[in-house]
Amino acid sequence: MIRWKQQLLLGLAGSLLAAGLTTTARAETWPSQPLRIIVPFPAGGAGDLVPRIIGESLSRSLGQPVIVENRPGAEGAIGVNAVARAKPDGYTLGVATSGPVVIGKRLFTNLPYDPKTDLAPIGLTYETPFVLAVPAASPAQSLADLFRLAKEKPGTLNIAIPNSGSVQHLLSEQMQDVAGLEILSIPYKGGGPAAVAVAAGEVDMTWAALPNVTSLIDAGKLRAIAVSSTERHPLLPNVPTVLEQGWPGLVASNWNGLIAPAGTPDAILDRLNREVNVILEQPEVVGKFKEMGVTPRPETRSGFQDLLNAEEAKWAEVIEAADIKPL
Repeated sequence: MIRWKQQLLLGLAGSLLAAGLTTTARAETWPSQPLRIIVPFPAGGAGDLVPRIIGESLSRSLGQPVIVENRPGAEGAIGVNAVARAKPDGYTLGVATSGPVVIGKRLFTNLPYDPKTDLAPIGLTYETPFVLAVPAASPAQSLADLFRLAKEKPGTLNIAIPNSGSVQHLLSEQMQDVAGLEILSIPYKGGGPAAVAVAAGEVDMTWAALPNVTSLIDAGKLRAIAVSSTERHPLLPNVPTVLEQGWPGLVASNWNGLIAPAGTPDAILDRLNREVNVILEQPEVVGKFKEMGVTPRPETRSGFQDLLNAEEAKWAEVIEAADIKPL
């Protein structure tokens, strides 16, 4: 009996060693074929353009083609699920944002993946603030003006949100909670259509990712009255932050990162993190990002995980306070 157990233990040890050697060999020979980056949103916008910029540079540094594939739908869950279900060999990457990677698990009961167990963080790519914008004809010039208007006629003002469960949706709920407002949320299919609806005067306001509204602000169709960052943005130097206007509870950011399927070898994830961080510091890339209104955000893998944990805790509190029920 003892001999049988010894043989079994030796066999298990050999299997584990072989598995470790296989993983190491796979990481050492990687990459030997094209990579793909799955974008869980439609083409266009910073969330799609940034991975294309990174993919182009990554292709040169890795010596392999990098294909960007759009898989929109279900508030980003379709594309992220494709990443989660892919083979963890370092050849399938994905774009991560708060919606499908942080918020979705709390708002959708049938989410087909678990962000914590099915995905591996690679690193951040960019960060940009949200802009609270109103139609150019709106009498509101500041947060104080807008909040006063909302309190004078509770329930009559409305806000355009990209979709239910988006960060903008939760930021809207947070604004109503901290300022004691009653505003109707109107969902649209994306941040672009939401911003256009406000510019047309169909809706009273929107929290929009900066790249979605810069052209409308420059054209005089929207007025920006606040940015959600801790400092003013270079593209909107005359627009005060929420902090300057006395509302620290409304600080939030629109960030974008890269993920891989859980189980992808650490050696591959580490190399991808290093390669992407180098790309984010290239002057040409920094210039392209600046034109879009986003800021490159090099970060370690552990730093990205810390952000994911902090974002989850933050938005969980908002969801609970607003009593938003899972769909």
